[in-house]
Formats: sequence, structure tokens, C-alpha cells
Amino acid sequence: MLLAVIAIRAGKYFHLFHRDPVSGGPSFLGITLSVVFSLNLLLGTFNLLPVPPLDGSAGIMVFMSEKTAQSYLDKIRGSNYALAGLLVALYVF
Repeated sequence: MLLAVIAIRAGKYFHLFHRDPVSGGPSFLGITLSVVFSLNLLLGTFNLLPVPPLDGSAGIMVFMSEKTAQSYLDKIRGSNYALAGLLVALYVF
């Protein structure tokens, strides 16, 4: 995160994000960084879904009691939810 802030500040300082003088639109670098930022935000949000192959499935255990969380974790690890989730994601996306 710190490297991203430094890179953006350096880009502003060296005027890398200025408008294109011919078209008047944003520069190629500005568009590219905007797309990368948007994709990163979408991926991070999607990854927090409470579906077993994603990281959100472990985060949901914070709201459970210790016994319930251990049972949930054993159920997830002892089955093929990860493979099933990956196959569903393959066909959906």
C-alpha cells in the first residue's frame, strides 16, 4: 500500500497523469492505473465472500463461538468444498 501511495505521488510530481494534449482525455498511464485499481478492488471484495475456497470463509469464524468455529473448520477441511467451489467458479466466470 505504501509503495502504491509513493508511486502515485511520484506520478503526480512528474506530471505523468496529465491529460493527452491531442484528445484532451486522460493519459494511457492514468487509464491503466484506474483499471488496475478497479480490478484489485473487485478481486478483494469478491475474495471476502463467505464461500469455502475464498478467504471470507475463514473470516466468518470471528463471529462464531470457539466450539462452533472448530466444528465449521473441521467440516470445511474434511470435505471437497474447495474443489467444488473452484469448479463452480470456472463455469460461472
